[in-house]
Amino acid sequence: MNYVKVYTKTYRDNSARYIELPSLLIEQDGETQIFGQLLRYQIKYSHKSRTWHNKLIQAVGLLFD
Repeated sequence: MNYVKVYTKTYRDNSARYIELPSLLIEQDGETQIFGQLLRYQIKYSHKSRTWHNKLIQAVGLLFD
């Protein structure tokens, strides 16, 4: 399974505020999509540091390798 690290802007409501998080863009069965389960987990723990999010992406990426 191929993947690439991207930065996503996630809007939680109608205001102009957003959370910018690193995410994984994966290719599965010929379709490209955001790894949604990981993104939901990151939104739940959005108060964690940017370093924590980067290490999380790195660890999940290693599982795909």
